[in-house]
Amino acid sequence: QQDTIWFTCIVDVMAQRYMLLCGALLLVTRTLSSLPEQVHLALGEDPTQMSVSWVTQIGSGTPQVEYGLDMKRLDRAGHSSYKKILHDRGADKRNITINVAVMTGLGPRQHYFYHVGDEVSGWSDVFTFQAAHPVGSTDPYWMIVYGDLGTTNAQVLLPVWREVASGNASYILHVGDFAYDMYKENGRRADTFMRMIEPVASTVPYMVCLGNHGTFCLLGHVVNTATG
Repeated sequence: QQDTIWFTCIVDVMAQRYMLLCGALLLVTRTLSSLPEQVHLALGEDPTQMSVSWVTQIGSGTPQVEYGLDMKRLDRAGHSSYKKILHDRGADKRNITINVAVMTGLGPRQHYFYHVGDEVSGWSDVFTFQAAHPVGSTDPYWMIVYGDLGTTNAQVLLPVWREVASGNASYILHVGDFAYDMYKENGRRADTFMRMIEPVASTVPYMVCLGNHGTFCLLGHVVNTATG
C-alpha cells in the first residue's frame, strides 16, 4: 500500500510538471505566431448549438470554425459572427482580435471534432467536445464550479483537467475573478490565463460570470475574452 501511495505521488508530480511544460511551450510558440489561440467553448442559445471563441494577435483572413463527426473530415463550417478588436488600455496599447463562431445542428451528447482559424492566420489544433444535453433530459451530469483562479499557484487546474479528460465533467462554471487581473501586464495576464485554461475550455463549455475584480479595463477583458 505504501508503494502504491508513493507511485501515485510520483505520477501526480510528473503530470503537474508536464502540464506546466506544455503551457510554457504553448506560450512561446503562440506568442511568436499569429495562429489562433485561447480557444474557449460556451453553450449556445439552444442545445443544438455550441459557441467557440478564440484570439489572434494579428487579425486577418475570414475566421471560421470547421467541425464534424470525424477528426479527419471536418465537413461543416460556421463563419465568425462576431469579430472584435479589443483595445487594451495599457502602455503598449495592444490590439487583440477576438472571434466567435457558432456550431449548429448538433446532436444531443454527440461527440464532434473541430478547429478554428482562417486561410491567412492558419488553423488551431483539432479539439473535441460533446454536445449539450437536450431540453428536458433527466440524465445526470457533473458540473465543476469554482472561482478566484489566478495565473500562479493554480493547483485546481490539474484535478479539473483530470475530470474533463476522463469524461466525468460536462460543464464548468467559473464564478468570477479571473487571472488577478486580466488587464495587468498590458493585457498579457489575460493571454496567460486563457492559455492555461485552454485544455479544459476547448473541451467542455466554460461558462463564466463577473466577480468583484470585473472593474476598470478588466471588464473589457472579461466580457470580450473570458465570456466569448
